Amino acid sequence: MALRTEKQLNTLVEERVPSDLLERLPVPVDKIANCLGVKHILIRPLDVSALLVPLENDRGFVIAINESDNLERQRFSIAHEVAHILLSTGCNDIKFRGLVAQAAEESICNELAAELLMPRDKFKRLASSYLWSVTSINKLATQFQVSLQASARRLAELAPERIYAHFWGLRGERKQVKLLWAEPHPSKTNASPITALRNRSSPVPEAFHSKGIRRGQMRFQFLRGQISVAKEIYTEAIGLGNARNRYVLSFSYPEQKKLPI
Repeated sequence: MALRTEKQLNTLVEERVPSDLLERLPVPVDKIANCLGVKHILIRPLDVSALLVPLENDRGFVIAINESDNLERQRFSIAHEVAHILLSTGCNDIKFRGLVAQAAEESICNELAAELLMPRDKFKRLASSYLWSVTSINKLATQFQVSLQASARRLAELAPERIYAHFWGLRGERKQVKLLWAEPHPSKTNASPITALRNRSSPVPEAFHSKGIRRGQMRFQFLRGQISVAKEIYTEAIGLGNARNRYVLSFSYPEQKKLPI
């Protein structure tokens, strides 16, 4: 299976979803679901985030979402299931088979969900009215009614200049700083961040132990063929959550030495 290009995914949304719904803020994902054949959206106790249930005789679908999830997560879950509908009813040329293919489908549905909730052109217009930095993540998340993580990923993806977004958490018995996800993935940039909880001079460890945005240089390891090169990149980091569930979101700007505050 050849993965669809970004342009193909955008075209799929434009062709199947009424444009007036995509222009609203926040995007009414429940109404989009209704337009694509979803008869009911149920809030239920589930072991998963959401379920998509086809009705008999092609009479549409029912989406069930987890009652324990917050509103932002529920909206993303609906958008993700809507993406499955878009792929199943509008992409007869793509067939998913096997575990690897299923994982690829889930990844594509996440991309489509982001496009539904944060339409590219609208997101870029709003983001351009702010700084393309970690300082804008909360504003954009509030306006589009998505999570901070979703907002951060989209901001890094659509930024006019490269941004390396990283989400960090404390894991293991020793509660060490671990990288939970990166946008773009280090395999695409050949750039891997290097940080350690003991190195308090780095903005990521600083953000774990303080409030507000921490700024400074963070060391990255770049692979150039068989050669590894270390380089420091200007980085902003902000701590999220509480002491038990503490996370840090960081933005690194490889093309800038410093950003205006």
